[in-house]
Amino acid sequence: MKKETGIQKIYTAVIVILAVLFSGCFLSGTTGELVSPTIRAIGLPDASVVSSVTLTITGPGMDPVEVSYSQLPSVINIAIPEGEDRTFELSVGLSSTFTSNPAIPYTSFKGTATADVTSDSAVVTLNMGVGSTKIIVPDYFNYRVLQFDDINGSNEIKLSSVDNPLFGTWLTSNTISGFIPYDVDFDSQGRIYIANFDPSEGIIRVDNMEGLNPYAFGVGWSITALSVDRVNNLIYYTDGGSVYKNDLDGSNEVFLTNGESISGMAVSNGYLFMVDAGILVKYNTSNDTSITFNDAGGILNSPWDVMVKDNYVYVANSGGNDNQMIIQLHTDLTSPVGYGINYDGLNWDTAKGHFYGPARFVAIMNKKITIVDDAFYYDKLVSMDDITGAGWQTLPQSGDGQGLFKFYSAC
Repeated sequence: MKKETGIQKIYTAVIVILAVLFSGCFLSGTTGELVSPTIRAIGLPDASVVSSVTLTITGPGMDPVEVSYSQLPSVINIAIPEGEDRTFELSVGLSSTFTSNPAIPYTSFKGTATADVTSDSAVVTLNMGVGSTKIIVPDYFNYRVLQFDDINGSNEIKLSSVDNPLFGTWLTSNTISGFIPYDVDFDSQGRIYIANFDPSEGIIRVDNMEGLNPYAFGVGWSITALSVDRVNNLIYYTDGGSVYKNDLDGSNEVFLTNGESISGMAVSNGYLFMVDAGILVKYNTSNDTSITFNDAGGILNSPWDVMVKDNYVYVANSGGNDNQMIIQLHTDLTSPVGYGINYDGLNWDTAKGHFYGPARFVAIMNKKITIVDDAFYYDKLVSMDDITGAGWQTLPQSGDGQGLFKFYSAC
């Protein structure tokens, strides 16, 4: 029997059936007969901690349909036209009172499913999991992980052998010689997976920033990047050369392929996107084939990390030219567009668009794009709404950031 984790104690797996009924009201542009499928949401948080609920339904031949509630309903009355490839997304926000607990690293739940809905008997199942998180970053040269509620740096929490004595004792007792966080990701329960750049143990998993239920697994090498497949409950990771797949408990490590110098990875829909020796690679995990970004224009320059969000691939292009510091592509690795101004030895500040050297995407499930940005003695976090730089914010708002971070390029 597996030990129950702290997160499982906080959340009871609740099954709520959301019956989609006729309403007789549609937006223009929809076609097809009306149907009333049943939607089952599995793994919802307790209703007492829910602050908002939004159900969105999209698909070909219909206008998007969205309904919102301030609390968890038992029935949603809404009408949709029949059709194929209907995508249902249920987002559940958690109350600020609940998430103010520093031991809670996540802020919402989300479930998404795509199905053909052609009759009233159709059943759509949404497996709910963590939908967004607080900002959690590996502070490499300070040998710790940091958590903030937001880009303003609210409610800073530290995870390290110094700040968390019990966690430090666990590291020592498991003969882990050092805690050197290099990358982080989350599973659908909100547990934190840390790529440990220490040869004694590759992956460290904790339930939260208190270091609850620590667990270690992975190849005995320094891990440079990892990515969790939250749909299939798998984790991918690399020591920079070899790429591995494993179950979330570390019990089934499988070698997949070799690279040269892999610094970042992201998994989505059966594909593993990797930054390897300056090249962006899309690797098919089912048949061991890959394609690479045709960088004929020389856009990529010392790329560090990759992220998949909203059907786009983003690259942290640390040495890019102006308007090429962050690159956005379609998931087929076409149509690149960029943003950002290279510091070029001059722009050592937090002004909009100014980057030192984009290194790592963090808070990757959130709507905003959040980036670790550093070079030499300058460190900051950058948050922006999209590839245009809208909503630009930084932590710190001014200064070199050395009082907060020492990321990857400390001298």
